Order: sequence, then C-alpha cells, then structure tokens
Amino acid sequence: MATNYSNPILEDQIDQFLCDENNLLIKLDNKKLIDQDMAIVVEQAIQKKQCTYLDLQDNEITSEGMPILALALSENSKLHTLYLHDNHLFDKGIYSLAQILTSNNHTLKILGLNSIGLTDVGAEDLAVMLQKNRTLTHLQLQANEIDNRGILYLAEALTKSNTTLEQLELAENKLVNDSSVDLLVEIIKHNRSLKVLNVRLCNISDSGKTKLQAATEANKDLQLML
Repeated sequence: MATNYSNPILEDQIDQFLCDENNLLIKLDNKKLIDQDMAIVVEQAIQKKQCTYLDLQDNEITSEGMPILALALSENSKLHTLYLHDNHLFDKGIYSLAQILTSNNHTLKILGLNSIGLTDVGAEDLAVMLQKNRTLTHLQLQANEIDNRGILYLAEALTKSNTTLEQLELAENKLVNDSSVDLLVEIIKHNRSLKVLNVRLCNISDSGKTKLQAATEANKDLQLML
C-alpha cells in the first residue's frame, strides 16, 4: 500500500461521529472504501476515537486491507462490534482476523461476515478460532459459499470446545444440504451457550428440517430458524 495515500473526506466523516454515554458508533458502510483506507480507519476510528461499534459493510475492501485491521484488534480493548459484510474478503482476508481473535483479542463480541465469498477454508480458520476464543457471542456468516465440510469444522468447535457463542447465522449458504443435518443436530443437542441458530434458505430438505426441529426438544433454550 502506498504510504503517501490520504483521504480527507474519510477523515472528516470519522471526525463527525460523537461519543454517546461511552459508546461510539462509527458507520462507514457503502462509502467505497478501499484497502488503503484501512490505515485511516484504524488510526482515526479505532485508535483515536476508540469506537465501540464499527460498520464497514458494503465497501471495496479486499484481503489486502485486512491485516492492518486485524493487527489493530490485537491492541484494542474498546471495539465490541465489527461488520464487514459485502466486501471482497474471501478466505484469505479472514485468516489474519481469525488468528488475532484466537488469542489476542478479548473485547470483540459481534462479528459480521455475510456475503464475503467465504468457503470451507475460511470456515475452518473461524472454527479454530472458536475453539479458543471466549469473547465472541455473535458470528454472522450468511450468504457465503460454506458447504458441508465447513459445517463439520464449525460443529467440532461448537460441540467440543466453545461455550460462549450465542448466535450463529448460516442462512443462504446454498451448498449446505442434508449431509449437514446430523452435524447441526449435534450442535443443537450438545451446545448449551447457543441461543440462535439460523439455517434459513440453505439447501436442506423438508425431512432434514423436521429432524432439526425435533432435535430442539433436547434444547429448549435454542431458537432454530429454518
């Protein structure tokens, strides 16, 4: 990335956000932000403003811009919500973020990764993160390209290690089909922290949905969205 890059408009936009009762919500969605803008976002929004909520969805950020954002999270104790939906991140972009959230961040609770081109490779990185992370409560992975192998990775983390995730959004992952039903049943039956599991508009048959619904009898606290 060019070191002489500047974006005065972005800096002005960030500067206009004001803190409200110790919470600072910075919404930079749909601003056509690019990778070079991430250094500005980190310096002005995360480090200077110490925002607690950062919305970067629907921009033009790629995997090249993610390492600097991920590194900032390793040194941050304020940000609890990060939305990255609808960026061109793909699996490569998630790797550095998952690495940081594995052990070097104890603040982020909500992570939005809908429609970023995530496949089983990225799902595995996130599953490894979930095995050790004890802070994240909401993980949004809707409308990606996760298939049954990705569900396997997530199921292993959620049935054997993770006890803090409360909401998992998997809706509109069209490659998830009946081969994942037994894995999802295991999550429903054996994970006691999860309160919402959303698998709407996946490729699960009516019989598969019936099996999932029946599994909730063993976990009355879980809201299953089919």
